[in-house]
Amino acid sequence: MSLAAASFMYDQIEPDKDFTLCPAAGRTPSACYRIFVSKMQHHKKRRLKLIMLDEWLGLPVDHPASCRHQIENQLIKPLSIQQHFIFDCNGNPDAEINRFREIADRGIDLCVLGLGKNGHIGLNEPASTLQPYCHQARLSRESLHHPMLQDVDPKPEYGITLGMQEILAGNKILLLVSGKEKQPAFLALRRQEIDTQLPASFLWLHNDAHCYFTDDVTRMD
Repeated sequence: MSLAAASFMYDQIEPDKDFTLCPAAGRTPSACYRIFVSKMQHHKKRRLKLIMLDEWLGLPVDHPASCRHQIENQLIKPLSIQQHFIFDCNGNPDAEINRFREIADRGIDLCVLGLGKNGHIGLNEPASTLQPYCHQARLSRESLHHPMLQDVDPKPEYGITLGMQEILAGNKILLLVSGKEKQPAFLALRRQEIDTQLPASFLWLHNDAHCYFTDDVTRMD
Protein backbone atom coordinates (compact mmCIF):
# COMPACT_ATOMS: atom_id res chain seq x y z
CA MET A 1 0.00 0.00 0.00
CA SER A 2 2.66 2.52 1.03
CA LEU A 3 4.72 2.11 -2.13
CA ALA A 4 1.68 2.43 -4.38
CA ALA A 5 0.41 5.46 -2.47
CA ALA A 6 3.82 7.17 -2.50
CA SER A 7 4.09 6.59 -6.24
CA PHE A 8 0.63 8.10 -6.70
CA MET A 9 1.67 11.18 -4.69
CA TYR A 10 4.87 11.57 -6.69
CA ASP A 11 3.11 11.26 -10.03
CA GLN A 12 0.84 14.22 -9.25
CA ILE A 13 3.70 16.72 -9.01
CA GLU A 14 4.90 18.59 -12.06
CA PRO A 15 8.32 20.29 -11.82
CA ASP A 16 7.29 23.70 -13.12
CA LYS A 17 3.95 24.11 -11.36
CA ASP A 18 3.02 25.05 -7.81
CA PHE A 19 1.73 22.08 -5.83
CA THR A 20 0.05 22.30 -2.44
CA LEU A 21 -0.04 19.15 -0.33
CA CYS A 22 -2.35 18.73 2.68
CA PRO A 23 -1.11 15.67 4.63
CA ALA A 24 -2.66 13.81 7.55
CA ALA A 25 -0.45 12.78 10.44
CA GLY A 26 -0.58 9.35 12.05
CA ARG A 27 0.88 5.88 11.82
CA THR A 28 -0.81 4.83 8.57
CA PRO A 29 0.83 7.36 6.20
CA SER A 30 4.30 7.29 7.80
CA ALA A 31 5.84 4.68 5.50
CA CYS A 32 4.18 6.32 2.50
CA TYR A 33 5.81 9.64 3.39
CA ARG A 34 9.25 8.05 3.76
CA ILE A 35 9.00 6.51 0.30
CA PHE A 36 7.63 9.73 -1.16
CA VAL A 37 10.56 11.72 0.26
CA SER A 38 12.99 9.21 -1.25
CA LYS A 39 11.33 9.55 -4.65
CA MET A 40 11.49 13.34 -4.39
CA GLN A 41 15.25 13.54 -3.79
CA HIS A 42 16.02 14.37 -7.42
CA HIS A 43 12.81 16.28 -8.11
CA LYS A 44 12.66 20.07 -8.40
CA LYS A 45 10.89 20.72 -5.11
CA ARG A 46 11.03 24.50 -4.95
CA ARG A 47 7.35 24.93 -5.84
CA LEU A 48 6.07 22.40 -3.31
CA LYS A 49 3.87 23.90 -0.57
CA LEU A 50 2.13 22.38 2.43
CA ILE A 51 -0.98 23.02 4.50
CA MET A 52 -1.58 20.99 7.66
CA LEU A 53 -4.83 19.06 7.90
CA ASP A 54 -5.33 19.11 11.66
CA GLU A 55 -3.72 19.27 15.09
CA TRP A 56 -4.35 18.29 18.69
CA LEU A 57 -4.82 21.40 20.84
CA GLY A 58 -2.93 22.05 24.07
CA LEU A 59 0.26 20.06 23.44
CA PRO A 60 3.66 21.75 23.56
CA VAL A 61 4.76 22.80 20.08
CA ASP A 62 7.64 20.30 20.05
CA HIS A 63 5.69 17.43 21.65
CA PRO A 64 6.47 14.16 19.80
CA ALA A 65 2.74 13.31 19.73
CA SER A 66 1.81 16.50 17.90
CA CYS A 67 0.84 16.38 14.24
CA ARG A 68 3.28 19.23 13.71
CA HIS A 69 6.18 17.13 14.99
CA GLN A 70 5.45 14.35 12.51
CA ILE A 71 4.77 16.54 9.50
CA GLU A 72 7.85 18.69 10.11
CA ASN A 73 10.15 15.68 10.52
CA GLN A 74 8.70 13.46 7.81
CA LEU A 75 7.92 16.04 5.11
CA ILE A 76 8.81 19.68 5.70
CA LYS A 77 12.44 19.27 6.77
CA PRO A 78 13.41 16.38 4.48
CA LEU A 79 11.90 18.16 1.47
CA SER A 80 13.02 21.66 2.54
CA ILE A 81 9.48 22.99 2.07
CA GLN A 82 9.71 26.73 2.62
CA GLN A 83 6.07 27.67 2.15
CA HIS A 84 3.94 25.89 4.70
CA PHE A 85 1.03 26.50 7.03
CA ILE A 86 1.19 24.76 10.41
CA PHE A 87 -1.39 25.04 13.17
CA ASP A 88 0.00 26.26 16.49
CA CYS A 89 -1.32 23.71 19.00
CA ASN A 90 -0.76 26.20 21.83
CA GLY A 91 -2.32 29.10 19.97
CA ASN A 92 -5.77 30.55 20.44
CA PRO A 93 -8.10 28.34 18.34
CA ASP A 94 -10.08 31.29 16.98
CA ALA A 95 -6.87 33.06 16.00
CA GLU A 96 -5.57 29.91 14.31
CA ILE A 97 -8.83 29.53 12.39
CA ASN A 98 -8.61 33.15 11.24
CA ARG A 99 -4.97 32.66 10.31
CA PHE A 100 -5.94 29.72 8.12
CA ARG A 101 -8.68 31.73 6.42
CA GLU A 102 -6.04 34.19 5.26
CA ILE A 103 -4.40 31.50 3.13
CA ALA A 104 -7.44 29.29 2.43
CA ASP A 105 -7.81 30.57 -1.12
CA ARG A 106 -4.44 29.05 -1.98
CA GLY A 107 -6.24 25.78 -2.65
CA ILE A 108 -5.13 22.18 -2.15
CA ASP A 109 -3.85 19.99 -4.96
CA LEU A 110 -3.70 16.74 -3.00
CA CYS A 111 -5.19 15.96 0.40
CA VAL A 112 -3.84 12.80 2.06
CA LEU A 113 -6.25 11.35 4.61
CA GLY A 114 -6.38 8.49 7.05
CA LEU A 115 -9.58 6.76 8.14
CA GLY A 116 -10.45 6.97 11.82
CA LYS A 117 -11.78 3.92 13.62
CA ASN A 118 -15.11 5.72 13.88
CA GLY A 119 -14.99 6.88 10.27
CA HIS A 120 -13.65 10.38 10.88
CA ILE A 121 -11.40 12.21 8.41
CA GLY A 122 -9.18 14.94 9.75
CA LEU A 123 -10.81 15.60 13.11
CA ASN A 124 -14.28 15.79 11.60
CA GLU A 125 -15.98 13.45 14.06
CA PRO A 126 -19.27 11.59 13.53
CA ALA A 127 -22.21 13.84 14.44
CA SER A 128 -25.72 14.79 13.39
CA THR A 129 -24.18 17.67 11.43
CA LEU A 130 -20.69 18.32 10.06
CA GLN A 131 -18.76 21.57 9.83
CA PRO A 132 -17.79 22.84 6.36
CA TYR A 133 -14.88 25.05 7.38
CA CYS A 134 -11.85 25.05 9.64
CA HIS A 135 -13.02 24.68 13.23
CA GLN A 136 -12.25 23.55 16.74
CA ALA A 137 -13.54 20.01 17.29
CA ARG A 138 -14.22 18.12 20.51
CA LEU A 139 -12.37 14.83 20.29
CA SER A 140 -14.36 11.63 20.39
CA ARG A 141 -13.52 8.73 22.68
CA GLU A 142 -12.05 6.89 19.68
CA SER A 143 -9.80 9.83 18.84
CA LEU A 144 -8.59 10.06 22.44
CA HIS A 145 -7.36 6.46 22.03
CA HIS A 146 -5.47 7.29 18.85
CA PRO A 147 -1.99 5.68 18.89
CA MET A 148 -0.40 9.14 18.69
CA LEU A 149 -1.93 9.99 22.09
CA GLN A 150 -1.29 6.73 23.91
CA ASP A 151 1.52 8.19 26.04
CA VAL A 152 -0.04 11.65 26.48
CA ASP A 153 -1.45 12.46 29.92
CA PRO A 154 -3.62 14.41 30.31
CA LYS A 155 -5.04 13.93 26.85
CA PRO A 156 -6.25 16.92 24.82
CA GLU A 157 -10.00 17.48 24.75
CA TYR A 158 -10.05 19.36 21.45
CA GLY A 159 -8.37 19.55 18.10
CA ILE A 160 -8.41 21.95 15.19
CA THR A 161 -9.15 20.69 11.70
CA LEU A 162 -10.02 21.67 8.17
CA GLY A 163 -13.74 21.22 7.57
CA MET A 164 -15.51 18.96 5.13
CA GLN A 165 -15.92 21.58 2.41
CA GLU A 166 -12.22 22.47 2.53
CA ILE A 167 -11.23 18.80 2.27
CA LEU A 168 -13.64 18.09 -0.57
CA ALA A 169 -12.45 21.21 -2.41
CA GLY A 170 -9.04 19.61 -2.92
CA ASN A 171 -8.25 18.72 -6.53
CA LYS A 172 -7.40 15.13 -5.59
CA ILE A 173 -7.88 13.09 -2.44
CA LEU A 174 -5.85 10.08 -1.33
CA LEU A 175 -7.35 7.95 1.45
CA LEU A 176 -5.04 5.45 3.18
CA VAL A 177 -6.48 2.67 5.33
CA SER A 178 -4.57 0.05 7.32
CA GLY A 179 -5.07 -1.97 10.47
CA LYS A 180 -7.62 -4.58 11.47
CA GLU A 181 -9.23 -2.07 13.84
CA LYS A 182 -10.26 0.04 10.81
CA GLN A 183 -12.22 -2.82 9.24
CA PRO A 184 -15.71 -1.87 10.54
CA ALA A 185 -15.36 1.74 9.34
CA PHE A 186 -13.89 0.65 6.01
CA LEU A 187 -16.64 -1.89 5.36
CA ALA A 188 -19.24 0.77 6.20
CA LEU A 189 -17.52 3.16 3.80
CA ARG A 190 -17.69 0.61 1.00
CA ARG A 191 -21.49 0.59 1.21
CA GLN A 192 -21.41 3.92 -0.66
CA GLU A 193 -23.99 5.53 1.62
CA ILE A 194 -23.52 9.17 2.64
CA ASP A 195 -23.92 9.55 6.40
CA THR A 196 -22.77 12.29 8.78
CA GLN A 197 -22.12 9.52 11.31
CA LEU A 198 -19.42 8.34 8.90
CA PRO A 199 -17.68 11.51 7.72
CA ALA A 200 -15.41 9.58 5.35
CA SER A 201 -18.51 8.59 3.36
CA PHE A 202 -18.62 12.13 1.97
CA LEU A 203 -15.57 11.24 -0.10
CA TRP A 204 -18.00 9.48 -2.44
CA LEU A 205 -19.06 12.99 -3.51
CA HIS A 206 -15.57 13.81 -4.78
CA ASN A 207 -14.84 13.12 -8.45
CA ASP A 208 -11.14 12.35 -8.02
CA ALA A 209 -10.73 10.44 -4.74
CA HIS A 210 -8.43 7.41 -4.54
CA CYS A 211 -8.13 4.80 -1.81
CA TYR A 212 -5.22 2.48 -1.00
CA PHE A 213 -5.64 -0.10 1.74
CA THR A 214 -3.94 -3.12 3.29
CA ASP A 215 -5.35 -6.63 3.19
CA ASP A 216 -6.17 -6.72 6.89
CA VAL A 217 -9.03 -4.21 6.53
CA THR A 218 -10.91 -6.56 4.18
CA ARG A 219 -9.83 -10.00 5.36
CA MET A 220 -12.51 -11.83 7.33
CA ASP A 221 -11.04 -14.19 9.94
